[in-house]
Amino acid sequence: TTAVAKDKTADEILSAEAVRTMGNVALTMKELGQINEAESKKETPFLMEATTNVQRGLQFRASAINSLGILKIKDASPLLRKILESTSSLNNPEISRPACLSLMRINGELAVPTLRQVLRTSTNSTVFGTAAFAIGQIKKTDSMIALMENQERFPDSGSCDAALVDLDEVILNILTNATEIGRASCRERV
Repeated sequence: TTAVAKDKTADEILSAEAVRTMGNVALTMKELGQINEAESKKETPFLMEATTNVQRGLQFRASAINSLGILKIKDASPLLRKILESTSSLNNPEISRPACLSLMRINGELAVPTLRQVLRTSTNSTVFGTAAFAIGQIKKTDSMIALMENQERFPDSGSCDAALVDLDEVILNILTNATEIGRASCRERV
């Protein structure tokens, strides 16, 4: 699959599938203990280059972005942030949607500020929805706040509402703590 992925003369759809397969096989082999962490990430330079290679098709680039996230290649974080901050790629769902998911997989809670910015600035409802989903998977208080701040941007999509459903434990914890703080405040007044 690596040879097909790297063959610039191969069919674009086949190349994109090869990149996707390459990332998934590397992850599976790592999880099975057949290769170590470093071996699973040996194609990092190729994947990083493929992500930004505008000579290749969107599907190919999206597969590379997705593989960066699946393999949790931390060196890709600045590149993914740049994609999501660029006005030329932000509203391009083929690129921005996998970038949102990959950034979430790689950076977890540290991805919230960038994903929050995607929620605020994207004019594409599918990019917005993917950013909302990614933030919802992080399951932190900042995630809930980002979703609440932006839920009216695309009200017909229901993306923020769906992501908030997955944050039930975070919401319950906030309400429980607020109740305890309220009780303590009442006791102080008495």
